[in-house]
Amino acid sequence: MMNISDPINLEKLERLPKSKDIHIWADYVELLCMVSPDGMISKSLVVDRINERNDVGEESPDEDSETDEEYDFDSLEETRTMPSARDAKIEREVEDVFLHLDYRAGVFSEFYPFNFSSKGNTLIIRSDLDRPKRLYLFLLLAANLWCIKDKKTENIFADIFEIASLIALKSYLPIFAEVHVFGSNSYNVVSRYSGSLWKKIRKLAKDIFEVPTCSEEEFNKRNYGDGGLDLVGWVSIGDLTPGMSLVFGQCACSEDRWTEKQHSSSRYAWSNKLRFTVPPTNMVFIPICFRDSLGNWHDRLKIMESIVIDRVRLVHLLKRDYSSIHSDTFDLIDQALVQKMPTV
Repeated sequence: MMNISDPINLEKLERLPKSKDIHIWADYVELLCMVSPDGMISKSLVVDRINERNDVGEESPDEDSETDEEYDFDSLEETRTMPSARDAKIEREVEDVFLHLDYRAGVFSEFYPFNFSSKGNTLIIRSDLDRPKRLYLFLLLAANLWCIKDKKTENIFADIFEIASLIALKSYLPIFAEVHVFGSNSYNVVSRYSGSLWKKIRKLAKDIFEVPTCSEEEFNKRNYGDGGLDLVGWVSIGDLTPGMSLVFGQCACSEDRWTEKQHSSSRYAWSNKLRFTVPPTNMVFIPICFRDSLGNWHDRLKIMESIVIDRVRLVHLLKRDYSSIHSDTFDLIDQALVQKMPTV
């Protein structure tokens, strides 16, 4: 376990998101609101920030990107030559971001740490930041580790997020299910799986009454990793025979990695390690709000035979037992709230 004492450095928020995706821009506005000296951010201030960063030479999202072309903040030729057209376009897109924030306010309900002004043009951080609301802020920061300057702090967030995902998986499965961290984690006090990857696989095979499809000689003796498997859960049916409900889980914080990592815990990736009488269900836990403004998946084609537990589903699962989440989760947010920076 790591010591949390220093304020979290979020100075990287100076730069704009590189993505056009509306849920990423919604995160960005929430982060700006969180660190604003007066605890609020208006639509006009977001527009000013975009223009300011463009004026100092910061590029808007790549116009050749394949994602969400409607959120290209500087792609049309006329916006390069006609400032008024560019400003109008940016204002429309910021308006869409605030519509997405309005969706979040509804879906996250008592967990949402922000309010809107009476006219709906300003996001305001709430003064009553109880544990549910600070849990949301934790997920927000965990989804945006790029803005945290210190690598050690990033690792703390990643480890705590994995434990939060473990609690969510326990909530998802029956109360008598076995749920464990498979890899190493500084917050996993009692580890069921330890030692080399081969020893972990052999132990897991014994737990689920299956047999390895590999041998010790096939592994590097120095391989103490997790083989791409973060969490494992199973529901025993009362006997010692193979064939039970089995869940493999992978946890990923970054937007650009979770789609790749969902394969690492799949039955295909593990079929050369374990025999499966019944293939495991693959689950991917992400702190990202992977939704559009109507609550649909932002991009369903990125989901490949996995149950994706995004921020919306995480809050739904964790609300049943958020009191068991490690206290460092909330201490991290207290440290993050200490930092304030100009919004423009």
